[in-house]
Amino acid sequence: MMDAQSGESSAALPEPQPSDGREHARRSVLWPARLIMAGQRDVRCVVVDLASGGAKLRTETPVAIGKSIKLRSLRFVREGCVVWAVGDHIGVRFKEAVAGVTRALDPTST
Repeated sequence: MMDAQSGESSAALPEPQPSDGREHARRSVLWPARLIMAGQRDVRCVVVDLASGGAKLRTETPVAIGKSIKLRSLRFVREGCVVWAVGDHIGVRFKEAVAGVTRALDPTST
């Protein structure tokens, strides 16, 4: 394939990026989990979408935007912050994008 600007062959293409402009590719999952928050009871939740940088969760009770949390499932434990909330769904950004979540996304891991 020829690069239109340089006229050179571009054999190595960049890795595909998520089509919706997100920084990390995500995967739909349905994993039970708990949100642990300082000074509050744990909140049961379900991980709906998971990426190395964060997760979309369905919670049994509302959780405020900006709240620091620890997300604990059978597959991983990650600290983060609630960055959006709509109805019974919240978005969590992990403090660090980590390989452990990438392994949890591997369909061959159980």
